[in-house]
Amino acid sequence: MGEQASDGLVAIRCGTLLDCTGGAPKHDHLVIVRDGRIIGVGPESSVDVPKGARWIDGSEQVLMPGLIDVHTHLLGVRSWNPMNWMLDFSSNLGMVRAVTDVRSYLEAGYTTIQDVGSRAAITLRNAVRGFEKGQSR
Repeated sequence: MGEQASDGLVAIRCGTLLDCTGGAPKHDHLVIVRDGRIIGVGPESSVDVPKGARWIDGSEQVLMPGLIDVHTHLLGVRSWNPMNWMLDFSSNLGMVRAVTDVRSYLEAGYTTIQDVGSRAAITLRNAVRGFEKGQSR
């Protein structure tokens, strides 16, 4: 584990692995990821870890696929009253709230969300794409 890590190569030690296929949870498994793609999964005793992999010790954690929400509204509003939606959404306040909402999604395990009609979604998507390309620092 003390070797220099290869770029994009990660070995994740899982306490519990939920693969969400309907099977029982798996314990003491490794997940090997290269450049953001899973390339190997199995019991720790049977998985070959490529030399130079960066290790993540999740032996006390649960690993599962990211959650998906296909109907959300990133309006940044804090009221169930539709009249307040128009009054409450200034471009600045609504955007700041939408950013915090997206962060809350990520922290709750969602890796994919589909906004179905807010003004903030396209701007947030473009900002994320720019950040992934190293344009927003």
